[in-house]
Amino acid sequence: MINKRISPDTMHSEDESIDKTQTIMRLHLEAMVPLAIADLAKMGGATDWHHERIREYAWDIAGSEALLFREKGKTAKMLSKLVEGLAVMAFQPGGVTFLGLHFEASVTKEGNHD
Repeated sequence: MINKRISPDTMHSEDESIDKTQTIMRLHLEAMVPLAIADLAKMGGATDWHHERIREYAWDIAGSEALLFREKGKTAKMLSKLVEGLAVMAFQPGGVTFLGLHFEASVTKEGNHD
């Protein structure tokens, strides 16, 4: 059995790392989710296929720590799945809020989004 002591300095460092990760993730989401929403709007909005796809993504994202702790070859994939999931959910009534960011979209008759 390994007995590892965690000092207050270590805990503070880990908290800072998580805060930094969340800040970077928020910036990425602020830039990428609106682009993904625009792409979906051009196709007429989220379809049942999109909903099924993000339902599968939810299991991948929930079972992975790759969004908090960088894992080569996995973090980017998980972040892409998160962006797509948030974009799809933005078309639901009331939209979606994640990490304090709110995304909401609807499709007009012309295929543009509001």
